[in-house]
Parts: sequence; C-alpha cells; structure tokens
Amino acid sequence: MMQAFGRATGVALLLLWATSSHAQTVASCGASEGRAYVVEGGSVQAGKGGWIRDGIAGGRFEAIKKGTEYDIQYYDATWHTYSARRDDGATVVALKETSAALVILVVYPDRMAGGTTEVFQFRPLDGEVIWMQMKYGGLIEKTSVFHARCD
Repeated sequence: MMQAFGRATGVALLLLWATSSHAQTVASCGASEGRAYVVEGGSVQAGKGGWIRDGIAGGRFEAIKKGTEYDIQYYDATWHTYSARRDDGATVVALKETSAALVILVVYPDRMAGGTTEVFQFRPLDGEVIWMQMKYGGLIEKTSVFHARCD
C-alpha cells in the first residue's frame, strides 16, 4: 500500500513538473513598423536627430508563458531564436493579463554603458501588438513605438 502511494505521488509530481516546465506561445507576431525619436549625440551627428521611420521588416517575435513566467522570444534572419530572459538576462514582468490585453515589461541589463527597456501591449482580440522600445546610455539613444500583426 505504501509503495503504491509512493508511485502515485511520484507520477503526480512528474506530471506537475512536466506541465509547469512546458512553454506555451501566447502570441506570435510578425514584422513591426513605427516611428522613433533619435537623440543627437554619441554616434548621431548634430542635425541628424529627431523623428524617423523605424521598423523591423523581417522580424518575428513571440510572447511565451512558462508556468507563471513570461518571456519574449525573437527570431533572427536565419530563424535562430533568442530569449530575452535566458539569452539576454532580461527581467520580464507581466503588468496586466486579461482576455483583452497582455502587457509585458522587459528590462535588459545595462551593457557597454547602455540599456534597453521594452513594453509590449498584446491585443489578442484584435490580433496585434503595440510596443515601445527605449534605448538609453549607449552610442545611439532612441525611443521607438511599433505596431505588428499577430497570429
């Protein structure tokens, strides 16, 4: 009897671990287009700052949920994947999670005297994401606002 209980407990813990370690794609989004404000200084020459068109033409990214934690996963031109959390050491926090909106904050660690912060507003009912990226303290400082369609 005790042996059967031990096996049942082991199976239950294994199933719980397998379920909690399984990553679920919450949103998969394509190319982004938008606008950015580029700050003069660093690598940006005087008179070259200001508003510009900005975008990521061949890009694709996904919001991933594993257990209670979120991550943003990017695909490069060769379809290699990069995780904001795992590969870049970013802090990823869900600020709002409803059926109509998922808002995720991503704060990347400072690198080479610069950092990046992103805020994603996934809108699953509309099949879109609106996101902001702020790069600061590096050779190019800019803040961008993007829009992309999501599956």
